[in-house]
Amino acid sequence: MNLKISSSILSCDFLNLSNELDKLENAGLDYIHFDVMDGHFVPNISFGPCIFDSVKSYSSIPIETHLMISHPIDYINAFGGSDTIIFHIESDDNPMEVIEKIKNSNMKVGISLNPNTKYEKIIPYLTYVDYVLVMSVQPGFGGQKFLVDQVDKIKNIYNYLKKNNLKVIIGVDGGINDKNAKMCIDAGVSTLVVGSFLMKSENISRSCNVLRENARVTLNSF
Repeated sequence: MNLKISSSILSCDFLNLSNELDKLENAGLDYIHFDVMDGHFVPNISFGPCIFDSVKSYSSIPIETHLMISHPIDYINAFGGSDTIIFHIESDDNPMEVIEKIKNSNMKVGISLNPNTKYEKIIPYLTYVDYVLVMSVQPGFGGQKFLVDQVDKIKNIYNYLKKNNLKVIIGVDGGINDKNAKMCIDAGVSTLVVGSFLMKSENISRSCNVLRENARVTLNSF
């Protein structure tokens, strides 16, 4: 299993977005993590379909679109062409209807859960999704501190997937850096969603290499 790194562009310099995207591509990023916020499900507002279309047309990096919105089912078509669409179990829509619409749109399905949500809430849907994204901060703003107690949640999800022979990727999103990445990977994560640690670093390629090297021994042992 190889570590995947997905860069949240919330921390980008938006006056120089094309240059920022070039840096990510040169660093060999696996995914762009595109956070969509509606000002309702979370208190912030971020990107819409126009910015998505611009990013997608400019960069060749696959995009995973993270819908932090109350009604994700209404916006699946607007972000068509994503590699993966991630929705929240806490959203207002029926989870199975959201899953089916994403699948019917020929995209992979991710399901995310907030720090205060017990992992058992997503169990009924794990047979149908490709990706579980554990939030290690409260969603809505970049630059927050990593919540260490989410590591146990990751372990529980990993153990459930392994016990039931489910091939579902586990990702973690929020406050990820070179100090806490390895503990997440040790718990079962294979995709790191990283924002400020990459985008605020002096050398994105070097920071990616630090994360990959910290993870190398653990991932090879899976």
